[in-house]
Amino acid sequence: MATRAEIFKWIGAHEKTFYLPRQPLKPIGVYFSPQTRNYFADEFMSAYKGMIYLLLQSHLEFQIVTPRNRQSFAGDILILPDAKCLSNDELSYFEQFKRTGKRLIVTGETGKHDGSGQPLAINPLHERLGITDATQPQHANAGMPFSYYPNCPGRAYYDELERAFNQHAQHGEYLEAAFYRQLTDFANELIDKLGHRPLIEIKASPFVSTQIAQVNGKPHVFIANFKGLKGKENAVQMPEKEVTISFKSKQSAKVFVLPFLGEMQEVSSEWRDGKLTCVIPEINKGAVVWCE
Repeated sequence: MATRAEIFKWIGAHEKTFYLPRQPLKPIGVYFSPQTRNYFADEFMSAYKGMIYLLLQSHLEFQIVTPRNRQSFAGDILILPDAKCLSNDELSYFEQFKRTGKRLIVTGETGKHDGSGQPLAINPLHERLGITDATQPQHANAGMPFSYYPNCPGRAYYDELERAFNQHAQHGEYLEAAFYRQLTDFANELIDKLGHRPLIEIKASPFVSTQIAQVNGKPHVFIANFKGLKGKENAVQMPEKEVTISFKSKQSAKVFVLPFLGEMQEVSSEWRDGKLTCVIPEINKGAVVWCE
């Protein structure tokens, strides 16, 4: 109870940081398909969660896009992680999204079923995009504004994390890990082939998860450290060192950090070519970093 009281007191002192609405800056969209969740829950949720893990651990900003909020989504890349069941209305939205010069990433059996879960003889999304061979991947280029993965990278990443993340996180080693290669390949696809240019750049290990958002008009990075943890064995993190964060900002801006259970403090930073870069020497359990 004493620990709870200390944590809740700290949260209360910084409640605006944690509870004011978080607004997107320049996110990559991940599409949540309610009908696919209803009819193919296990397959969809592993692909969907795996895609979110990929972005969290690649330190790229993302936004969940749904049939309810899709019209307000302003990002330039939208990922459809094995969204098997799509209505005609959703298909029209994706086609219009592509027509505006934005990019789609289509994975797995996205579009293979209608909105009621019934299989279709011809995949209407493939037909609209011009995918003629569903067994072959296609990667975006100047003449093709989408990427297609027959096997969903999100599901593959989810499966590999389930198999190996605990072991690697416990020792803090990842450079030779299969999941790190998967993460790097997918992040390179987003940046090199699809041309994504994040407003906030973060260099940290994949054992750190980051969520990026604008809070009260200021760009924030919410950081959680999983390095050193192992399920049912060890609940004490190894420090993540030398995390580098770059904000696009004015030269007069400043960077602040709020460590878990600590006090807010300014961080020394360097401005160059429109970017303000700081290095956080050590993160234990977690922290919030922002620019103002």
